[in-house]
Amino acid sequence: MPASSLRLLLQTPLAVLIGLRWLAIAGQSVAVGVVHLYLGMALPLEPLFLVLLAQVAFNSGSMWFLANRRPGEFRDDHLALQLSFDTLALAVMLYFTGGSFNPFVSLFLVPLAIAAVMLPPAYTCGLVILTVFLYGSLMDSSIPLADPPSAMTSRLSLHLFGMWVSFIISACLIAGFVAYLSARLRQSLQALRNMREQYLRQEQILALGTLAAGTAHELGTPLATMAVVMADLEQDVPEAFKPDIRLMQQQICLCKEALSRLVQEVRHGQAEARWMTVNDFVHRILRDFSLLHPAVRVDWQAAPLPEKAGFRVDRQLEQALLNLLDNAADASPGQVSLRAVIREGAACLEIADRGPGFPESLLRDAGQRTVSAEASAGMGIGLLLSNATVERHGGEVRVAAREGGGTRLTVIIPLREGQADG
Repeated sequence: MPASSLRLLLQTPLAVLIGLRWLAIAGQSVAVGVVHLYLGMALPLEPLFLVLLAQVAFNSGSMWFLANRRPGEFRDDHLALQLSFDTLALAVMLYFTGGSFNPFVSLFLVPLAIAAVMLPPAYTCGLVILTVFLYGSLMDSSIPLADPPSAMTSRLSLHLFGMWVSFIISACLIAGFVAYLSARLRQSLQALRNMREQYLRQEQILALGTLAAGTAHELGTPLATMAVVMADLEQDVPEAFKPDIRLMQQQICLCKEALSRLVQEVRHGQAEARWMTVNDFVHRILRDFSLLHPAVRVDWQAAPLPEKAGFRVDRQLEQALLNLLDNAADASPGQVSLRAVIREGAACLEIADRGPGFPESLLRDAGQRTVSAEASAGMGIGLLLSNATVERHGGEVRVAAREGGGTRLTVIIPLREGQADG
Protein backbone atom coordinates (compact mmCIF):
# COMPACT_ATOMS: atom_id res chain seq x y z
CA MET A 1 0.00 0.00 0.00
CA PRO A 2 1.41 3.44 -0.90
CA ALA A 3 2.55 5.59 2.01
CA SER A 4 0.08 8.35 1.11
CA SER A 5 -2.87 5.93 1.17
CA LEU A 6 -1.69 4.50 4.49
CA ARG A 7 -1.55 8.00 6.01
CA LEU A 8 -5.10 8.67 4.83
CA LEU A 9 -6.34 5.42 6.35
CA LEU A 10 -4.68 6.15 9.68
CA GLN A 11 -6.47 9.51 9.78
CA THR A 12 -9.95 8.01 9.36
CA PRO A 13 -12.39 7.84 12.34
CA LEU A 14 -12.37 4.04 12.11
CA ALA A 15 -8.60 3.99 12.65
CA VAL A 16 -9.03 6.19 15.73
CA LEU A 17 -11.72 3.88 17.12
CA ILE A 18 -9.44 0.88 16.62
CA GLY A 19 -6.66 2.65 18.50
CA LEU A 20 -9.02 3.58 21.35
CA ARG A 21 -10.24 0.00 21.54
CA TRP A 22 -6.69 -1.30 21.98
CA LEU A 23 -6.31 1.15 24.86
CA ALA A 24 -9.61 -0.04 26.32
CA ILE A 25 -8.53 -3.70 26.11
CA ALA A 26 -5.25 -2.89 27.83
CA GLY A 27 -7.03 -0.84 30.51
CA GLN A 28 -9.61 -3.56 31.18
CA SER A 29 -6.88 -6.18 31.46
CA VAL A 30 -4.95 -4.06 33.95
CA ALA A 31 -8.12 -3.35 35.96
CA VAL A 32 -9.01 -7.05 36.19
CA GLY A 33 -5.46 -7.91 37.25
CA VAL A 34 -5.33 -5.19 39.91
CA VAL A 35 -8.73 -6.08 41.40
CA HIS A 36 -8.13 -9.83 41.39
CA LEU A 37 -4.45 -9.96 42.37
CA TYR A 38 -3.67 -6.75 44.22
CA LEU A 39 -6.99 -6.12 45.99
CA GLY A 40 -7.65 -9.81 46.52
CA MET A 41 -11.26 -9.63 45.27
CA ALA A 42 -12.29 -12.84 43.50
CA LEU A 43 -13.49 -12.30 39.94
CA PRO A 44 -14.90 -14.75 37.35
CA LEU A 45 -11.73 -14.75 35.28
CA GLU A 46 -12.86 -17.21 32.59
CA PRO A 47 -15.81 -15.18 31.19
CA LEU A 48 -13.82 -11.94 31.54
CA PHE A 49 -10.95 -13.48 29.60
CA LEU A 50 -13.37 -14.60 26.87
CA VAL A 51 -14.78 -11.07 26.59
CA LEU A 52 -11.26 -9.63 26.29
CA LEU A 53 -10.40 -12.28 23.68
CA ALA A 54 -13.54 -11.40 21.70
CA GLN A 55 -12.53 -7.73 21.71
CA VAL A 56 -9.05 -8.63 20.47
CA ALA A 57 -10.53 -10.75 17.66
CA PHE A 58 -13.01 -8.01 16.70
CA ASN A 59 -10.32 -5.34 16.69
CA SER A 60 -8.00 -7.52 14.61
CA GLY A 61 -10.81 -8.03 12.10
CA SER A 62 -11.45 -4.28 12.07
CA MET A 63 -7.77 -3.68 11.27
CA TRP A 64 -7.98 -6.12 8.36
CA PHE A 65 -11.15 -4.36 7.15
CA LEU A 66 -9.40 -0.98 7.43
CA ALA A 67 -6.34 -2.16 5.49
CA ASN A 68 -8.48 -3.47 2.60
CA ARG A 69 -10.61 -0.37 2.11
CA ARG A 70 -10.02 3.06 0.68
CA PRO A 71 -10.77 6.09 2.90
CA GLY A 72 -13.87 6.99 0.89
CA GLU A 73 -15.46 3.54 1.32
CA PHE A 74 -16.27 3.85 5.03
CA ARG A 75 -19.95 4.35 5.82
CA ASP A 76 -21.82 5.47 8.91
CA ASP A 77 -23.08 1.95 9.58
CA HIS A 78 -19.46 0.74 9.87
CA LEU A 79 -18.83 3.20 12.68
CA ALA A 80 -22.21 2.48 14.30
CA LEU A 81 -21.34 -1.23 14.38
CA GLN A 82 -17.98 -0.45 16.02
CA LEU A 83 -19.55 1.68 18.76
CA SER A 84 -22.36 -0.82 19.33
CA PHE A 85 -19.84 -3.61 19.84
CA ASP A 86 -17.89 -1.48 22.33
CA THR A 87 -21.08 -0.78 24.27
CA LEU A 88 -22.04 -4.48 24.36
CA ALA A 89 -18.52 -5.55 25.37
CA LEU A 90 -18.50 -3.01 28.21
CA ALA A 91 -21.95 -4.20 29.35
CA VAL A 92 -20.75 -7.83 29.50
CA MET A 93 -17.63 -6.82 31.45
CA LEU A 94 -19.78 -4.87 33.90
CA TYR A 95 -22.22 -7.79 34.25
CA PHE A 96 -19.45 -9.97 35.69
CA THR A 97 -18.03 -7.17 37.86
CA GLY A 98 -20.91 -5.69 39.79
CA GLY A 99 -23.25 -4.35 37.13
CA SER A 100 -24.58 -0.83 37.67
CA PHE A 101 -22.78 -0.69 41.05
CA ASN A 102 -19.41 -0.87 39.30
CA PRO A 103 -17.87 2.63 39.41
CA PHE A 104 -16.74 2.23 35.78
CA VAL A 105 -20.35 2.18 34.56
CA SER A 106 -19.94 5.84 33.53
CA LEU A 107 -17.74 4.64 30.64
CA PHE A 108 -21.04 4.02 28.84
CA LEU A 109 -20.95 7.76 28.07
CA VAL A 110 -17.79 7.54 25.95
CA PRO A 111 -19.33 5.67 22.95
CA LEU A 112 -22.36 7.95 23.18
CA ALA A 113 -20.22 11.10 23.06
CA ILE A 114 -18.30 9.76 20.07
CA ALA A 115 -21.51 8.78 18.27
CA ALA A 116 -23.03 12.21 18.88
CA VAL A 117 -20.07 13.82 17.09
CA MET A 118 -19.51 11.32 14.30
CA LEU A 119 -22.87 9.76 13.40
CA PRO A 120 -26.24 11.02 12.12
CA PRO A 121 -28.99 11.52 14.73
CA ALA A 122 -30.74 8.24 13.84
CA TYR A 123 -27.67 6.15 14.67
CA THR A 124 -27.00 8.16 17.83
CA CYS A 125 -30.59 7.67 19.03
CA GLY A 126 -30.29 3.94 18.38
CA LEU A 127 -27.10 3.75 20.44
CA VAL A 128 -28.74 5.75 23.25
CA ILE A 129 -31.64 3.27 23.36
CA LEU A 130 -29.21 0.34 23.44
CA THR A 131 -27.16 1.92 26.24
CA VAL A 132 -30.20 2.76 28.36
CA PHE A 133 -31.50 -0.79 27.92
CA LEU A 134 -28.17 -2.34 28.92
CA TYR A 135 -27.77 -0.02 31.91
CA GLY A 136 -31.28 -0.87 33.13
CA SER A 137 -30.61 -4.58 32.64
CA LEU A 138 -27.46 -4.34 34.73
CA MET A 139 -29.47 -2.81 37.56
CA ASP A 140 -31.68 -5.92 37.72
CA SER A 141 -29.22 -8.66 36.84
CA SER A 142 -25.46 -8.86 37.44
CA ILE A 143 -22.83 -10.74 39.39
CA PRO A 144 -21.93 -8.63 42.44
CA LEU A 145 -18.36 -7.84 43.32
CA ALA A 146 -16.82 -9.57 46.30
CA ASP A 147 -16.14 -7.46 49.38
CA PRO A 148 -12.62 -6.06 49.60
CA PRO A 149 -10.36 -7.26 52.43
CA SER A 150 -11.30 -5.39 55.59
CA ALA A 151 -7.69 -4.54 56.21
CA MET A 152 -7.45 -2.50 53.01
CA THR A 153 -10.44 -0.21 52.75
CA SER A 154 -14.21 -0.07 52.97
CA ARG A 155 -16.51 -0.80 50.02
CA LEU A 156 -17.60 2.86 49.93
CA SER A 157 -14.04 4.16 49.78
CA LEU A 158 -13.17 1.71 47.04
CA HIS A 159 -16.29 2.70 45.09
CA LEU A 160 -15.44 6.40 45.35
CA PHE A 161 -11.89 5.74 44.21
CA GLY A 162 -13.20 3.76 41.24
CA MET A 163 -15.56 6.61 40.30
CA TRP A 164 -12.63 9.04 40.37
CA VAL A 165 -10.54 6.80 38.09
CA SER A 166 -13.56 6.30 35.79
CA PHE A 167 -14.05 10.06 35.56
CA ILE A 168 -10.39 10.57 34.62
CA ILE A 169 -10.60 7.92 31.90
CA SER A 170 -13.87 9.27 30.49
CA ALA A 171 -12.64 12.86 30.53
CA CYS A 172 -9.38 11.99 28.76
CA LEU A 173 -11.06 9.84 26.11
CA ILE A 174 -13.84 12.33 25.32
CA ALA A 175 -11.56 15.39 25.39
CA GLY A 176 -8.92 13.64 23.29
CA PHE A 177 -11.40 12.49 20.67
CA VAL A 178 -13.09 15.89 20.42
CA ALA A 179 -9.65 17.52 20.11
CA TYR A 180 -8.82 15.09 17.29
CA LEU A 181 -12.04 15.93 15.46
CA SER A 182 -11.44 19.64 15.97
CA ALA A 183 -7.96 19.34 14.45
CA ARG A 184 -9.37 17.40 11.48
CA LEU A 185 -12.04 20.08 11.03
CA ARG A 186 -9.40 22.81 10.96
CA GLN A 187 -7.44 20.82 8.38
CA SER A 188 -10.56 20.39 6.25
CA LEU A 189 -11.35 24.11 6.43
CA GLN A 190 -7.78 24.96 5.43
CA ALA A 191 -7.94 22.51 2.52
CA LEU A 192 -11.25 24.07 1.48
CA ARG A 193 -9.74 27.55 1.55
CA ASN A 194 -6.77 26.33 -0.52
CA MET A 195 -9.12 24.75 -3.07
CA ARG A 196 -11.13 27.97 -3.30
CA GLU A 197 -7.98 30.03 -3.84
CA GLN A 198 -6.81 27.56 -6.48
CA TYR A 199 -10.19 27.71 -8.21
CA LEU A 200 -10.11 31.51 -8.30
CA ARG A 201 -6.55 31.40 -9.60
CA GLN A 202 -7.53 28.97 -12.35
CA GLU A 203 -10.44 31.22 -13.32
CA GLN A 204 -8.06 34.14 -13.60
CA ILE A 205 -5.66 32.08 -15.71
CA LEU A 206 -8.52 30.95 -17.97
CA ALA A 207 -9.53 34.57 -18.50
CA LEU A 208 -5.95 35.45 -19.37
CA GLY A 209 -5.79 32.52 -21.81
CA THR A 210 -8.96 33.67 -23.55
CA LEU A 211 -7.56 37.19 -23.78
CA ALA A 212 -4.27 35.84 -25.16
CA ALA A 213 -6.07 33.84 -27.85
CA GLY A 214 -8.00 36.92 -28.96
CA THR A 215 -4.85 39.04 -28.94
CA ALA A 216 -3.01 36.42 -31.02
CA HIS A 217 -5.74 36.59 -33.64
CA GLU A 218 -5.53 40.39 -33.74
CA LEU A 219 -1.73 40.44 -34.03
CA GLY A 220 -1.58 38.19 -37.08
CA THR A 221 -2.34 40.92 -39.62
CA PRO A 222 0.03 43.60 -38.18
CA LEU A 223 2.89 41.12 -38.05
CA ALA A 224 2.33 40.04 -41.64
CA THR A 225 2.31 43.72 -42.70
CA MET A 226 5.53 44.39 -40.76
CA ALA A 227 7.21 41.37 -42.40
CA VAL A 228 6.36 42.73 -45.91
CA VAL A 229 7.54 46.24 -45.01
CA MET A 230 10.81 44.94 -43.58
CA ALA A 231 11.45 42.91 -46.74
CA ASP A 232 11.00 46.08 -48.81
CA LEU A 233 13.17 48.14 -46.47
CA GLU A 234 16.00 45.63 -46.73
CA GLN A 235 16.28 46.45 -50.44
CA ASP A 236 16.28 50.21 -49.92
CA VAL A 237 18.34 50.95 -46.80
CA PRO A 238 22.13 51.38 -46.83
CA GLU A 239 24.28 48.35 -46.17
CA ALA A 240 25.13 49.57 -42.64
CA PHE A 241 21.49 49.28 -41.55
CA LYS A 242 20.79 45.88 -43.07
CA PRO A 243 21.94 43.85 -40.00
CA ASP A 244 19.38 45.73 -37.91
CA ILE A 245 16.68 45.06 -40.50
CA ARG A 246 17.55 41.35 -40.53
CA LEU A 247 17.40 41.28 -36.72
CA MET A 248 13.95 42.84 -36.80
CA GLN A 249 12.85 40.31 -39.43
CA GLN A 250 14.11 37.53 -37.19
CA GLN A 251 12.15 38.87 -34.24
CA ILE A 252 9.00 39.18 -36.35
CA CYS A 253 9.41 35.56 -37.48
CA LEU A 254 9.76 34.47 -33.85
CA CYS A 255 6.53 36.31 -32.99
CA LYS A 256 4.69 34.71 -35.90
CA GLU A 257 5.96 31.25 -34.90
CA ALA A 258 4.85 31.82 -31.30
CA LEU A 259 1.39 32.87 -32.46
CA SER A 260 1.20 29.89 -34.78
CA ARG A 261 2.08 27.50 -31.93
CA LEU A 262 -0.55 29.15 -29.74
CA VAL A 263 -3.23 28.63 -32.40
CA GLN A 264 -2.18 24.99 -32.90
CA GLU A 265 -2.23 24.27 -29.16
CA VAL A 266 -5.67 25.85 -28.77
CA ARG A 267 -6.93 23.88 -31.76
CA HIS A 268 -5.62 20.54 -30.49
CA GLY A 269 -6.47 21.19 -26.84
CA GLN A 270 -2.98 20.77 -25.39
CA ALA A 271 0.66 20.95 -26.29
CA GLU A 272 2.51 17.79 -27.29
CA ALA A 273 4.74 16.51 -24.47
CA ARG A 274 8.04 14.73 -24.92
CA TRP A 275 10.65 13.35 -22.57
CA MET A 276 13.88 15.37 -22.26
CA THR A 277 16.88 15.28 -19.98
CA VAL A 278 17.36 18.22 -17.63
CA ASN A 279 20.55 19.21 -19.41
CA ASP A 280 18.89 19.22 -22.86
CA PHE A 281 15.89 21.11 -21.52
CA VAL A 282 18.02 23.87 -19.99
CA HIS A 283 20.15 24.25 -23.13
CA ARG A 284 16.99 24.48 -25.24
CA ILE A 285 15.67 27.23 -22.97
CA LEU A 286 18.97 29.12 -23.17
CA ARG A 287 18.98 28.81 -26.97
CA ASP A 288 15.45 30.16 -27.30
CA PHE A 289 16.19 32.92 -24.81
CA SER A 290 19.29 34.01 -26.74
CA LEU A 291 17.13 34.40 -29.86
CA LEU A 292 14.64 36.57 -27.98
CA HIS A 293 17.29 38.56 -26.08
CA PRO A 294 20.51 38.46 -28.11
CA ALA A 295 22.03 41.26 -26.05
CA VAL A 296 21.45 39.58 -22.67
CA ARG A 297 24.00 37.13 -21.35
CA VAL A 298 22.87 34.47 -18.88
CA ASP A 299 25.44 33.19 -16.40
CA TRP A 300 24.82 29.44 -16.69
CA GLN A 301 26.02 27.22 -13.86
CA ALA A 302 25.31 23.51 -13.55
CA ALA A 303 26.33 20.92 -11.02
CA PRO A 304 27.12 17.48 -12.50
CA LEU A 305 23.71 16.22 -13.67
CA PRO A 306 22.86 12.53 -14.17
CA GLU A 307 22.66 11.74 -17.86
CA LYS A 308 19.25 10.06 -17.58
CA ALA A 309 17.66 12.63 -15.25
CA GLY A 310 14.68 14.11 -17.09
CA PHE A 311 10.93 14.69 -17.27
CA ARG A 312 8.07 15.22 -19.71
CA VAL A 313 8.31 18.61 -21.40
CA ASP A 314 5.77 20.52 -23.47
CA ARG A 315 5.84 23.97 -25.00
CA GLN A 316 3.96 25.45 -22.05
CA LEU A 317 6.70 24.39 -19.65
CA GLU A 318 9.33 25.89 -21.94
CA GLN A 319 7.38 29.13 -22.10
CA ALA A 320 7.10 29.17 -18.30
CA LEU A 321 10.89 29.11 -17.93
CA LEU A 322 11.30 31.66 -20.72
CA ASN A 323 8.84 33.98 -18.95
CA LEU A 324 10.83 33.78 -15.74
CA LEU A 325 14.09 34.47 -17.58
CA ASP A 326 12.38 37.39 -19.37
CA ASN A 327 11.37 38.85 -16.02
CA ALA A 328 14.91 38.49 -14.69
CA ALA A 329 16.35 40.10 -17.85
CA ASP A 330 13.90 43.01 -17.59
CA ALA A 331 14.85 43.54 -13.95
CA SER A 332 18.65 43.40 -14.46
CA PRO A 333 19.77 42.75 -18.06
CA GLY A 334 23.44 42.37 -17.14
CA GLN A 335 23.11 40.16 -14.07
CA VAL A 336 20.97 37.11 -14.80
CA SER A 337 22.12 33.68 -13.64
CA LEU A 338 20.70 30.19 -14.06
CA ARG A 339 21.73 27.21 -11.94
CA ALA A 340 20.53 23.61 -12.15
CA VAL A 341 20.86 20.94 -9.45
CA ILE A 342 19.13 17.66 -8.60
CA ARG A 343 17.66 17.43 -5.10
CA GLU A 344 15.45 14.70 -3.64
CA GLY A 345 14.21 13.36 -6.97
CA ALA A 346 13.50 16.75 -8.51
CA ALA A 347 15.24 19.18 -10.83
CA CYS A 348 15.78 22.57 -9.17
CA LEU A 349 16.35 25.43 -11.62
CA GLU A 350 17.38 28.63 -9.82
CA ILE A 351 16.97 31.92 -11.72
CA ALA A 352 18.50 34.96 -10.00
CA ASP A 353 18.73 38.64 -10.86
CA ARG A 354 19.93 41.89 -9.27
CA GLY A 355 16.77 43.90 -9.88
CA PRO A 356 14.62 45.75 -7.33
CA GLY A 357 12.95 42.48 -6.29
CA PHE A 358 9.64 42.00 -4.54
CA PRO A 359 8.59 43.99 -1.49
CA GLU A 360 8.57 41.85 1.65
CA SER A 361 4.78 42.11 1.84
CA LEU A 362 4.38 40.45 -1.61
CA LEU A 363 6.93 37.64 -1.33
CA ARG A 364 4.48 35.19 0.27
CA ASP A 365 1.83 35.63 -2.45
CA ALA A 366 4.21 35.92 -5.40
CA GLY A 367 3.08 33.52 -8.12
CA GLN A 368 -0.29 32.93 -6.44
CA ARG A 369 -2.02 36.09 -7.66
CA THR A 370 -1.35 39.01 -9.96
CA VAL A 371 0.31 42.09 -8.52
CA SER A 372 0.82 45.52 -9.96
CA ALA A 373 3.73 46.16 -12.24
CA GLU A 374 4.93 48.98 -10.01
CA ALA A 375 5.02 46.71 -6.97
CA SER A 376 6.73 43.77 -8.65
CA ALA A 377 8.89 45.29 -11.35
CA GLY A 378 6.63 43.74 -13.99
CA MET A 379 6.69 40.18 -12.59
CA GLY A 380 2.95 39.82 -12.02
CA ILE A 381 0.99 37.98 -14.71
CA GLY A 382 4.04 36.20 -16.15
CA LEU A 383 4.98 34.73 -12.76
CA LEU A 384 1.37 33.71 -12.12
CA LEU A 385 1.12 31.86 -15.44
CA SER A 386 4.54 30.25 -15.04
CA ASN A 387 3.69 29.04 -11.55
CA ALA A 388 0.38 27.56 -12.77
CA THR A 389 2.18 25.70 -15.59
CA VAL A 390 4.84 24.29 -13.27
CA GLU A 391 2.15 23.19 -10.79
CA ARG A 392 0.39 21.28 -13.60
CA HIS A 393 3.63 19.35 -14.06
CA GLY A 394 3.67 18.45 -10.35
CA GLY A 395 6.20 21.10 -9.34
CA GLU A 396 6.26 24.51 -7.75
CA VAL A 397 7.91 27.91 -8.03
CA ARG A 398 9.47 29.39 -4.90
CA VAL A 399 10.23 33.10 -4.69
CA ALA A 400 12.81 34.51 -2.31
CA ALA A 401 14.88 37.64 -1.92
CA ARG A 402 18.45 37.35 -3.12
CA GLU A 403 21.25 38.36 -0.81
CA GLY A 404 22.59 41.71 -1.84
CA GLY A 405 19.39 42.65 -3.68
CA GLY A 406 17.25 41.12 -6.37
CA THR A 407 15.10 38.00 -6.59
CA ARG A 408 15.81 34.27 -6.65
CA LEU A 409 13.20 32.02 -8.29
CA THR A 410 13.53 28.29 -7.74
CA VAL A 411 11.59 26.12 -10.19
CA ILE A 412 11.18 22.59 -8.80
CA ILE A 413 10.07 19.91 -11.29
CA PRO A 414 9.83 16.23 -10.22
CA LEU A 415 11.93 13.88 -12.33
CA ARG A 416 10.12 11.25 -14.35
CA GLU A 417 11.34 7.97 -15.74
CA GLY A 418 11.48 7.74 -19.49
CA GLN A 419 13.73 8.04 -22.49
CA ALA A 420 14.38 10.68 -25.04
CA ASP A 421 12.03 10.70 -27.96
CA GLY A 422 13.71 9.66 -31.12
